[in-house]
Amino acid sequence: MTGFFLAQAAPPPTNGAQLVLAALIGIAVIVVLITRYSVHPFLSLTIGSLVTAAVAGQGLDAAITSYSTGFGRIAAGVGTLIALGAMFGKLLADSGGADQIVDTIVGRSSTRMLPWSMALVGAIIGLPMFFEIGLVLLMPVIFLVSRRSGLSLMKIGIPALAGLSAMHGLVPPHRGRWSPSPPSRRTSASPWRSACSSPSRP
Repeated sequence: MTGFFLAQAAPPPTNGAQLVLAALIGIAVIVVLITRYSVHPFLSLTIGSLVTAAVAGQGLDAAITSYSTGFGRIAAGVGTLIALGAMFGKLLADSGGADQIVDTIVGRSSTRMLPWSMALVGAIIGLPMFFEIGLVLLMPVIFLVSRRSGLSLMKIGIPALAGLSAMHGLVPPHRGRWSPSPPSRRTSASPWRSACSSPSRP
């Protein structure tokens, strides 16, 4: 999402070095605002995108228009999925389902195997769901497992997201990211179906 905002706010200028500098400065601004000053990530993304546009030499009006267009595309594409995922995640937490899942994971996994267990949980959740919904559903589980096990969020969250991402990229009906089809064709088929198709097919 960060890269999309930056790309929308800063179309390639004439000078390639200026574009690279603008992207680096924008990313640095976002990281500093989030880590050093605890600014909300959404506001940090917005400020970083505008800074990127300014360094790249884009006018303020054009930058705001480009940012609004990019944000609108993201909201139209995944906004509904994220909202539904947030609803299901809230229901999972309030009903006690998340507590039951966490108790089972922590009780049956050693500290060493806990990251692998979270990767398996992420993979299972990623089978029937798209990445955006699975991510929102996994958040309360990740936080509770980290709190009860005493492990850092990085050791719990990264394996869970890795399993979720693997299912999103490899298993139908998710949209795979690679295909042997020619560039002119839409490459939304899953890798398994793409591997079975003939590269010489028109």
